[in-house]
Amino acid sequence: MAVSDQWQGHGLGAMVLQQLEQVALELGMQRIILNARETAAGFYQKAGYHYLEPANALFGIAHHRYAKTLAFSAAPEQLQQWIPELQQTFWQKIPLSSYMQVKVQKVDSQKICCVAPLEPNINLHQTMFAGSIYTLATLTGWGMVWLLLKDQQLDGDIVLADAHIRYLKPVTGPAEGRCWRHQSQPDFSALSQQRKARLDIKVGIFCDDQKVAVFEGRFAILPKKTS
Repeated sequence: MAVSDQWQGHGLGAMVLQQLEQVALELGMQRIILNARETAAGFYQKAGYHYLEPANALFGIAHHRYAKTLAFSAAPEQLQQWIPELQQTFWQKIPLSSYMQVKVQKVDSQKICCVAPLEPNINLHQTMFAGSIYTLATLTGWGMVWLLLKDQQLDGDIVLADAHIRYLKPVTGPAEGRCWRHQSQPDFSALSQQRKARLDIKVGIFCDDQKVAVFEGRFAILPKKTS
């Protein structure tokens, strides 16, 4: 794919790439591998692609190969077994999630979905309390990091280091947090050196299938202390 010179810098390439990734997800693909010219390296790296190796030149232009993981590597059966474990982790380690009645609704190869009912999170305007929306988004992102660690057979203490949320519409019913695997390209290599790793996570909050909030958080994963 390519964008004409006069239209570059307007986000069109990112839109095309996101739609292509969505098609790949719908087809059940787990990984994308592509060749890109050197001048596009920054574009693909920003989109979560990591460098693999040099590729054959095309039209006399040097190219390099990049890849991006779209799905968890664990089998669907394994992912289903992790749901009750994650739910129990929420309620035991983060008691607020129990009061809010947050539940892990779904985990599949592509995403995690967590839900919260309106009743225990309602405000004086009969909509969902902004703090509850923020907490649901944080827990959904936290859950994604937890799943990514499990998927790589790793362990660590997960903490939210920084975050920003945009509230788009009032939440008048149950809210659902959705976080997609292909939007997170983790690098946990620091954990093996007993150093903390960092991971940026995006979460969409939905009500009646309409996006009502967008959350972006940076999580730190601290290595477990060894005795």
